[in-house]
Amino acid sequence: MSFLLAARKLTRFAGICRAATKEARQLADASLLARAQWSNRWGLEIMDCLDLSSRVYAEPPKHGLLVCNHLSYLDVLVLAAAQPLVFVCKEEVRSWPVIGTLTRGGGTIYINRQQKSDVSRVTEAFKTVIEAGVVCCVFPEGTSSDGSSVLPFRSSLFQSAVEHDWPVTPAWLGYKMPEGSVEQDVCYWGDMTFGPHFLKLLSRSRISATLAYGQPLQGIGCRKKLSLLSRNQVIGLKDQYAGAAISTENSMSETQLESLSTWPQGAFLSQIDKTA
Repeated sequence: MSFLLAARKLTRFAGICRAATKEARQLADASLLARAQWSNRWGLEIMDCLDLSSRVYAEPPKHGLLVCNHLSYLDVLVLAAAQPLVFVCKEEVRSWPVIGTLTRGGGTIYINRQQKSDVSRVTEAFKTVIEAGVVCCVFPEGTSSDGSSVLPFRSSLFQSAVEHDWPVTPAWLGYKMPEGSVEQDVCYWGDMTFGPHFLKLLSRSRISATLAYGQPLQGIGCRKKLSLLSRNQVIGLKDQYAGAAISTENSMSETQLESLSTWPQGAFLSQIDKTA
């Protein structure tokens, strides 16, 4: 039964890919908003094909940066289906089957995380997106995980929000399924390879995503404090909607966070991602 299910999904998926790829080639001169709306429409279409549904809590942001934990290539679909977005993704995503097409067509900003100098180019690209009236989505963990915890946030990508006083809205994303393992069948992390993982995903039915938005953060003059406040909110949303204990996530207290405002910009503590 699972083989037949996967075969049916794969056939439909191939048709969607052909249609989406054809449209993507015509978007080179389209506005960023039009491209984000294109991703929104195809995100919904692909989710339906994959038997992936989502439940959204609170309102998506209308301006600034959206920062979210990162579990899978499905994250792009769920977030894009909830609202028009332009994503910031690692360079490798550009060549991924389907997701690469969806992100390229949607005007995604690609970042080479091996070159710290690339951050400057990316932060300038943020300004173009946000001034076009489109929300820019960032995965500040810098990699995907199995979802057992929220990884430390890289603070460097928050600098542009500090400089331009853009609102930063944290969000948490998680998955559930009636059978199989979310950690192995949905989350895409470690040394997993796309082909075998995706074929296994196609054999699963009724995958459910939960997307919860937090409160926008603005007027915070330190990127490290902003990144930590954002991560705290994501951990809180995870605790609220997935039952995880905040204490296991090394969440910092408000008192600790308040003290950050007096630290020098270059100060480091163990809780701060030293690679940012």
